[in-house]
Amino acid sequence: MRKGESQMRKIIFLVLLACCLPLANCAQPVEQQPDTAQSITQLIEEAKCKVYPCLVRIDARKYVYSRGKKSRSGGTGSGTVIDDQGHVLTNYHVAGGATEIKCTLYNQEMVSAKLVGEDPWTDLALIKLDMEELEKKNIKLYVAELGDSQDIKVGDFVMAMGTPFGLSRSVSLGIIGNDERFLGDSMRLPDGKATGVFNNWIQTDASINPGNSGGPLVSLGGKVIGVNARAIPGASTGFAIPIDIAKEMIRKALAHPEGKVVRSWLGLQFQKTQDLERYLETGKNEGVIIKQVEKGSPASKAGVRNLDILIEINGEKVSTRFDEQLPKVRKTIADMPVGTDVKLVVLRNGRRKEFAMKTAELGASVGEDEEIKEWGITIRAITKLMAQERKLPDTHGVYVTGVKPYEKAAKAKLQGGDIITHIDKKLVEDFEAFKTMVKECIDSGKKDVVLKVRRDKAVNFILIKND
Repeated sequence: MRKGESQMRKIIFLVLLACCLPLANCAQPVEQQPDTAQSITQLIEEAKCKVYPCLVRIDARKYVYSRGKKSRSGGTGSGTVIDDQGHVLTNYHVAGGATEIKCTLYNQEMVSAKLVGEDPWTDLALIKLDMEELEKKNIKLYVAELGDSQDIKVGDFVMAMGTPFGLSRSVSLGIIGNDERFLGDSMRLPDGKATGVFNNWIQTDASINPGNSGGPLVSLGGKVIGVNARAIPGASTGFAIPIDIAKEMIRKALAHPEGKVVRSWLGLQFQKTQDLERYLETGKNEGVIIKQVEKGSPASKAGVRNLDILIEINGEKVSTRFDEQLPKVRKTIADMPVGTDVKLVVLRNGRRKEFAMKTAELGASVGEDEEIKEWGITIRAITKLMAQERKLPDTHGVYVTGVKPYEKAAKAKLQGGDIITHIDKKLVEDFEAFKTMVKECIDSGKKDVVLKVRRDKAVNFILIKND
């Protein structure tokens, strides 16, 4: 074995060994070591000591809608204390929509928390520890320092911290394999909501197991540089949300009275120019393809068309030749305040055209859920994105997410995936209208109700018997 290889293996061994150092050692300063491996070991130990006490396990309970009924479901994840007010940063898929939250701290004490901010588009959520409970239990709060995304680089050592599989805290070590990983446009959270549209991801081989979600990805400087979010099953590859995306979400959610992140929307879907640059005769670094203009959107009303090449947004050049550049152009529009005047410059058949419009508010990707106990179904509001994905003509009606066995809807052969568009020949305008119409049918004692249902491309009429 060559001397260089032997030294490298020694460094790797010591680096891995550092992750096993007990938290009790955090109180003791580590002496400076001249050896490279020992220096890395020291950095890991110091970084761990800065963030490890800020790591919490999260047990969250929320309502889920499936098989025609509403029920409570629980899950575990991780989070990081980010300020002295008790705010904890985690994933939306860990705490989003939670009605009951308990956090286990560094000293094994359990403290109540509540949801104060959520953003499924970035898979981030913000919860707040019960500060009165902390004070009563005389628990000291440790706060993690948030880093900056521009300071990280491929090859940097990082630590993924969390509570894997619902166990106690742990640390895994790895490197950053890619700091701008594009994971596609069709990612979905467990509740069906779209995510990852406005950001790329940090890729790492530090283990991110179930339960690590929401925990911090930590640099050797002891700063949180990402939020652990997902992994490829069976592979040593995980992904974290960049901390700059998280910091933006925190700021906006805390400023909003309902803890939301409000974004702008023009109704445009984009595609990288590399796919069609020869056909469209565009420059290699010029613009982005508009692959779809949504019906009724600000862009559609202004006259923008499919296959236009967007080259400027309010005077700023647009260059999206590769997939990794797509989130940036989407975020440029989304970050504008709702109602902002926007001027788009496009190329159409080689000629420049300008369009003026105002941004509208970006709606949810997935609508609200509700249980209709009287019929034994669960329903979901139809959003613009859902209508577009399912090729529906509009957002009228409601989507049936589940049917409870042996109840009225099941006996009438209503199915999950059906779209109810009419009740007794009356159009169901939206989610709220449907609930009102059902209540009126029940309160009036009406025995038979006819539903007009869209199932795939077919239309069916279904009789619900209320007796």
